[in-house]
Amino acid sequence: MGVKADAIFFLECIEHLGDDDLDQVLLKIKKSLHHDGILIITTPNSENLSESMNFCPNCKCLYHKWQHLRSWNTQTLSNRLIELGFTINEISSHDFSVKKYSMVKKTKLHM
Repeated sequence: MGVKADAIFFLECIEHLGDDDLDQVLLKIKKSLHHDGILIITTPNSENLSESMNFCPNCKCLYHKWQHLRSWNTQTLSNRLIELGFTINEISSHDFSVKKYSMVKKTKLHM
């Protein structure tokens, strides 16, 4: 293989991959990294997929409004990556939900 990367960012993608593509894509990423390269992945954490499902009355299909096919958490993501030969240096979850940050006070401007 040609040039290898020191770092690869895989942002908000892994939740969109189906079973047929998931391992294949991750293994291609692994092959594209230097032996000491890093992979940075972001994905929704423990997403409840059923909360964002929509029904199309035309085709009668049930689909996720952002086309997410799976939900990940730190354990499931670590397990899958380890199965594929990755070494986990760090994994964490962060809550960026609106509810957490809605404590910002609303102010009125008087003119």
